[in-house]
Amino acid sequence: MIKTDVKIEKLDFSRFEFKYILNNQQVKVIQKQMSDFVSYDNFVKNKKTKDYFVRSLYFDNQHFSAYNDKVDGLHTRRKYRIRTYNQTRIRDSVFYFEVKGRYNNLVFKHRKNISKFGVEFFSGNEITKLICNLENTDPISQSFQYDYYTKGLAPVALIDYKRKPFIGKYDPAFRVTFDSDISVQKSNSLFPKNGSQKFSLIRGATIMEVKFLNHLPSWFHYIIQDHNLQRVSVSKICKGLEKLGLTSEDR
Repeated sequence: MIKTDVKIEKLDFSRFEFKYILNNQQVKVIQKQMSDFVSYDNFVKNKKTKDYFVRSLYFDNQHFSAYNDKVDGLHTRRKYRIRTYNQTRIRDSVFYFEVKGRYNNLVFKHRKNISKFGVEFFSGNEITKLICNLENTDPISQSFQYDYYTKGLAPVALIDYKRKPFIGKYDPAFRVTFDSDISVQKSNSLFPKNGSQKFSLIRGATIMEVKFLNHLPSWFHYIIQDHNLQRVSVSKICKGLEKLGLTSEDR
């Protein structure tokens, strides 16, 4: 039996996330100002470019409930996606099924490795059936099953970007990421065969995400004040759906 009120916000982690939109000059200056307090994440420290590729296939329904929950600013909400770090289908690729959302002021995320299921070869209803057939005892699967049957979820769009990640030298729970070259395309699979058109989002700008458990370090407050940065409530998938003209307001 599917549980109708799945408590998932405490799984994996919950934290605060602040977002800022920066121009190219601000990115360079802020990264230099941070250099004494952060280091590159282990995933990129040996890479020449110091970044990695991220691809996410997002789920929503025909009414775009997840989109509207975000736009309406609901304090409790969640969204589903499949994430990989490969731009093309290659051997030994890793795929995660994730639920991410907000519980009051905290952001929570839980992920499950689904690489062994061959999700890269599926599309549309095949993907939703795959997720629904994961172990019923798994909280993320129960949550998705409930939302799938009550809302009619399906994969709707791909979001791609490059991420440059930093981690605090003195507080490993403090992270700063810089996401650039963000694009969206309409798709119901991770690697669309027909190559639907890609659209750039927030052209010429970078989204800086600051992630922490309790409070921002004082040195980062000085950076915020120095650049007069203003927090924004920006969602890549919401921007993407608007760009594609898929939301109810645009149709």
